[in-house]
Amino acid sequence: MTDKRRILMIDDDPSMSGIVKRNLEQTGTFEVRTEQRGADGLQAAREFRPDLLLLDMVMPDCDGGNVLALFRNDDELKQIPVVFLTGTISEDGMDARHGQIAGYPVVSKQAKPKTLARQIEQTLRG
Repeated sequence: MTDKRRILMIDDDPSMSGIVKRNLEQTGTFEVRTEQRGADGLQAAREFRPDLLLLDMVMPDCDGGNVLALFRNDDELKQIPVVFLTGTISEDGMDARHGQIAGYPVVSKQAKPKTLARQIEQTLRG
């Protein structure tokens, strides 16, 4: 049995997902599963039982807000904490928004791996 925190990442860019997965798993703290389609996220979450959802904001099949709504409307999955990822807002833009969008933490895809890991840990602590 592992004591690693399980992260489900939903992002339509497989190369970005691979980089984030590798960086997070190299910390030794996280186990990461990736999905490229928002529509596959609910089933993946039921199978994987993540501690946190790392969610791309902009995807072609279903944007991050819509995926989040699906999770929040599911009694089994609605309590999973969420961190949004975005490629449309720079780190400077994140500072202007105080690192949040619609009350959820958000991290720029250009952020350093340690910044993302720190935000995940902070979100998991509540």
